[in-house]
Amino acid sequence: MPLNPKYFAKFVPGEYYHVFNRTNGSHKLFRDDENYKFFLNKYEEYLSDFVDTYCFCLLPSHFHLLVKVKEEIGGNMPIYDSIAGQELTTIDISAQIDKLVVKRFKNFFISYTMSFNKYHKRQGSLFNHRFKRILIQSDQHLRQAVFYIHANPVHHALTNSFITYRWSSYQALISGGTTKLKRSAVLDWFDGKDGFIIHHQLQKPTVDIDLEE
Repeated sequence: MPLNPKYFAKFVPGEYYHVFNRTNGSHKLFRDDENYKFFLNKYEEYLSDFVDTYCFCLLPSHFHLLVKVKEEIGGNMPIYDSIAGQELTTIDISAQIDKLVVKRFKNFFISYTMSFNKYHKRQGSLFNHRFKRILIQSDQHLRQAVFYIHANPVHHALTNSFITYRWSSYQALISGGTTKLKRSAVLDWFDGKDGFIIHHQLQKPTVDIDLEE
C-alpha cells in the first residue's frame, strides 16, 4: 500500500508541523514517570537545535508534537555530512534540510529505545520505523492542532479532563513558570491566555480528518 504523502511532509525551515509516532504493536512507550521525563530530556538534547516546540502530549503508546523548523538549523553549531564526515556548506544544508531533521528525529528514537531497553531489560525496536509529520497549512490549522494534541488523552480515554493531564504542555502554556516551549507565540494564536483557555473549553476532543492518531 503506497504511503500517504500527507503524513510525510518535507521539513522546510520556517514551517510548522504536527509530528507524531507510536510504538510497534502493543508495546508501551512509557512505563513510569521516569520514562516520560527522560523522553522529554532526550528530545531536548536531540532536537532543540533543529526545531522550536510549541506544544506536546505524551501518551502510553505514542506522542504528539507541534514544532517549527528553525530558520537557521543548529544556530552556530557545525552540521556534518553523516556519510562523508565533512562540514556542510550553507547550500548543502538548504538542500538537505529535510534529511537532516528526519535523521535527527530517528537518532532521538534510537537513543531513547536503547536507554528504555536497558532500563526495562527488554530487546528489539520500540517505535514505528516511519514517523509521521503533517505540514500545518493555515492559522486555523495551527489552533486546531494545538487543541487536538492537548485533547488526545481524552480521545484515548486516559482521562476525563485533559486540563489536568500531567504529560502535556497545556499547564505549562497557561502558567507563569519557566518553559522551553514557545508559549507567547501559542497564546498569541488564541489572542492571549484567556482566549486559549476558552478555545479549549469550547471544543470537543474528537478526531479531525487531518490529525488522525
